[in-house]
Amino acid sequence: MEWRRFHEIFTIFCDATGMEISPKKSCFLSPLDMLEPQIQDLFPFNHRKIDTGIRYLGFTLKPNGYKKTDWGWLIERVEQKIRLWCYRWLSIGGRSTLIKSVLEGIPVYWLTLFKIPLTILTVLRRYAASYLWSGNSLQDKIHLTKWSMIAKPRLLGGWGFKDLILLAGH
Repeated sequence: MEWRRFHEIFTIFCDATGMEISPKKSCFLSPLDMLEPQIQDLFPFNHRKIDTGIRYLGFTLKPNGYKKTDWGWLIERVEQKIRLWCYRWLSIGGRSTLIKSVLEGIPVYWLTLFKIPLTILTVLRRYAASYLWSGNSLQDKIHLTKWSMIAKPRLLGGWGFKDLILLAGH
């Protein structure tokens, strides 16, 4: 009975505005694996279980929290950036500028929305340090100092990098 009322409201809205609901772009989310047949008849949309989440601005919003595997896309995005930069001959100053502006900016944005797991932040920091010292994320060179030393503000003798693990509150 309630679903018929929802369908009636959608129909009135579409008739009043001249808009239509696109079955290709719409999705019916529910906690159930299967919808009742009468609901499927009223709403001819794709059906997904709500636990799988919703894609919004390139990120999957999930109602029941995130696992480490849900953050693989963030690591891939950082790897992709570094892969593009590895073929350029940049000084250590140029690499530090890229790290500060791009590699730190990507996770900082997502930290404002969600708590990123410590293991993911550790991998991102390792990529940034490897790129800083070698110019390549795949090639390991000796790091001339600890990340905790260069992650200090410039006034305290550091290089002004952000310590993402401290920002996340881990």
